[in-house]
Amino acid sequence: MTTADLVANLLAMFDWIDSEEQADILRKAATALEASRLTDAEREAIREAAGAYFDNDDDEECAQIAATLHGLLERTK
Repeated sequence: MTTADLVANLLAMFDWIDSEEQADILRKAATALEASRLTDAEREAIREAAGAYFDNDDDEECAQIAATLHGLLERTK
């Protein structure tokens, strides 16, 4: 499930809630998730950096950094 899916699901829950306090919690959660999304330019920069680290395949530290950057991209879809 992507961040956009989670935001959409949270906003859809507004139909099911019965208090302003619950609505405020959902609104804050959706806003926080939306703010955590990367721009296309940010995603491309991370992809480029991961590729550069991955190309240095004789260095274990570079391989770990590349894996971390790829993981970040996967989690922030």
